[in-house]
Amino acid sequence: MEPRATLGMRGVTRWLGGRPVLRDVSLELRAGEGLALGGANGSGKTTVWRILAGLLRPQSGCVTWEGRPLAPDDWTGLHLRIGLVGHAVMASPALSGFENLTFFARLHGVPRPRRAASEWLERVGLGGVAARPLGAYSRGQRQRWAVARAWLPAPDVLLLDEPFAGLDAGGVEMVTSLLAEHHRRGGASLVIDHDWLRACRLTRQQFVLAGGRLLPAAGGAPPAGGAGGAAVNAAAGAAGGAPGSAPRSP
Repeated sequence: MEPRATLGMRGVTRWLGGRPVLRDVSLELRAGEGLALGGANGSGKTTVWRILAGLLRPQSGCVTWEGRPLAPDDWTGLHLRIGLVGHAVMASPALSGFENLTFFARLHGVPRPRRAASEWLERVGLGGVAARPLGAYSRGQRQRWAVARAWLPAPDVLLLDEPFAGLDAGGVEMVTSLLAEHHRRGGASLVIDHDWLRACRLTRQQFVLAGGRLLPAAGGAPPAGGAGGAAVNAAAGAAGGAPGSAPRSP
């Protein structure tokens, strides 16, 4: 049976700074699978992340849920089903890690929010600094806290933009394990990671953005890092024969 579609986009175009960053981009995140998104700096990866998260509107096309276009009113409930790890922590630096996470748990209707926050801080290795202001956390500790926030409400979809940034080897192993567990229970994910080979190991679909277009990518080919890598991926997309999965129409 084909995996169920969850969050996606259909025919999305977006201009930023007077240039088209995304051109007619369609993709879908499938239950129990991850999708790796690569590309050079400025290729539009974070723009895709922001549009799927409901933080930025496309100028044409639409965001979809289970194949159906989303209306503006649909986002209110949908936000509770999506976990985010991005470039910003999006929490109060003056409050403790525990206070911030408890607030977030209450916002998402998590049962026993204080207990849930405490358990997740322990799980990501922050139990010993739970009472410390978030602003006093190290870069890696803030990233661990962001992971706890994303996973805490047991979302259907995880949108991860550089989820391993700032993490030590133990943190990388932790996130890798959590993501595999998320997929096993039927969750979907978008993974943007500068380590392309790692992103490919964690996902079943692989695509790159080049010239605003979404192209299937060979799992072992670098999505950026020189004209050679870009040429490999562009040729693969044009030929339609790369091992990456082609986007399906919702």
